[in-house]
This record gives sequence, C-alpha cells and structure tokens, in this order.
Amino acid sequence: SVNNSGAVTTTGGVTAAIAITQTGTGRGPGSFELTGSPNRQCDVVLPAPFTINSGAQTMTVNAFNANVNGGGKIKLDGTGHAELFIGATLSVAANQAVGSYTGSYIITVAFQ
Repeated sequence: SVNNSGAVTTTGGVTAAIAITQTGTGRGPGSFELTGSPNRQCDVVLPAPFTINSGAQTMTVNAFNANVNGGGKIKLDGTGHAELFIGATLSVAANQAVGSYTGSYIITVAFQ
C-alpha cells in the first residue's frame, strides 16, 4: 500500500523494492494540482478498484485514499490551488510474474 502521504507498507512477504508512482520516477502517491477560484471547496470521488495488466498477467489496485477530509472534500487555498495526493493498495498474488504493469483510473473533482 502507498498512502496519500507516501508511506509504503507491505504484507505477505512482498517487498517494496520497485518504483511505484503515477509518473514512474519513484515510489509515492499520485499527485495532482487543482486550480480554481480561491478558497473554493471541491468534492473528490476516488476510483473504484481496477485491474492493471502486463500481457496476460493482472493485479488489482483498490482501497484508494486521498488527503481529503472525511466528507471527501478538499479546499483550494487563498490563491486557488491545492495539491491532491492519491494512494492505493496493490494486491500482489503469490508468484506474481515480473513485468511492466499498466492501467488507468479516473478521479472526479467537482468544484462547489
């Protein structure tokens, strides 16, 4: 798991020795810059679980988390900016094949 602050946890004999990010440059949460009217509140809807693929091999990404408050909201600052950090859990099977796994997800941000 990678949480929205970048902490990585593993279970079941998995080691976090590979790079896991949105950009592929290092391990950490996905980050997105939000811009709009100053001090505006935004509703954030996180993705449903989805599958990433490497050829015929698959893994599931789920348990998304973000730096939003309990109501799924984030507030833009006085200059109209906020950084949204997204973490998730990657389910790795026993004897998971090594490969370059790809997939995509949608995050919905609705400005109020």
